[in-house]
Amino acid sequence: MMIGRVVAAGFLAFGLSGHGAAAMTGDQFKLMYTLAIDGADSAHGEVTCEIGVRCEVDIGTAKFNLTVSSDTDRPHTLGIDCRSIPCSFWTQRSFAEFRKEAMPIGFHIYDDEDRGTFMHLVLKPRHIVGWLMLTY
Repeated sequence: MMIGRVVAAGFLAFGLSGHGAAAMTGDQFKLMYTLAIDGADSAHGEVTCEIGVRCEVDIGTAKFNLTVSSDTDRPHTLGIDCRSIPCSFWTQRSFAEFRKEAMPIGFHIYDDEDRGTFMHLVLKPRHIVGWLMLTY
């Protein structure tokens, strides 16, 4: 899959490992990301964010945001907007809550729209159109 190769190349460019590649200091932390969506150039970079404050990354063809909770009992929140196509995470929504288990962490991006609380009773295949990988 082309997306997997692009993401792997992006993280190799950073020299990232799963062992604390990005440092947290006080209320700020460095977020390194790679975002690949079919039909668009992949993007990778690093931004400085604050704990408890919504951190937005806009790469033109898509944008995502991350809110890292200062409370270890509360999940972190991640949102995505693919702009040119409707997309969502495994939750079938454009946002997801997760707990940081290990680094780096990755998220599939699917080609369907945000469904809110509406759920179909029929299973339908979902196609992966992208990948977002984070480390902080």
